[in-house]
Amino acid sequence: MTTAVTESIVSINRITYRIYDVAGHRGMRHAWANYFEDARAVIFVVAISSYDQCLAEDPTVNRMKDAMQLFAAVCNHPLFAETSVILLLNKIDIFRRKIKVKAIDEVFKDYKGGSDYTQATSYFARIFVKLNKHPDKQIYTHLTWATDTKQTKVVLAAVTDTVQRIALRMAG
Repeated sequence: MTTAVTESIVSINRITYRIYDVAGHRGMRHAWANYFEDARAVIFVVAISSYDQCLAEDPTVNRMKDAMQLFAAVCNHPLFAETSVILLLNKIDIFRRKIKVKAIDEVFKDYKGGSDYTQATSYFARIFVKLNKHPDKQIYTHLTWATDTKQTKVVLAAVTDTVQRIALRMAG
């Protein structure tokens, strides 16, 4: 579990990305805002397969619901009023298997899609997008499976394209 903000610098197609991992222990989340004054986009990663799991540090809190609260806090923070958000619903491989044996509606009572993968992923994507209170803010959602190299390259290309379009839009 990440217990501090970690920074990585990655270059893709001659574009340098500064990536901060602010996830991890809930007590460390207060520190993230200092890192993002010039952010053009925020990439928010959620393990979609965690819909039925609890936090290690607080077994009374559902991981997905906690991620939703954090997403809302990030998405609606004044620092990010005009910053686009790229939402990566990760671990879709585990999620696809899990929904067949662990009903989503046991935790999310308003879910009515059964074990249908498309309905389930759309349900969670819609919830996250609705948490955005800025009508002009763009939320770009991708389903990811980080261990699938081919799929990861496709998502990374889409994210790179999105970040480039955001940069062009900001440049005027």
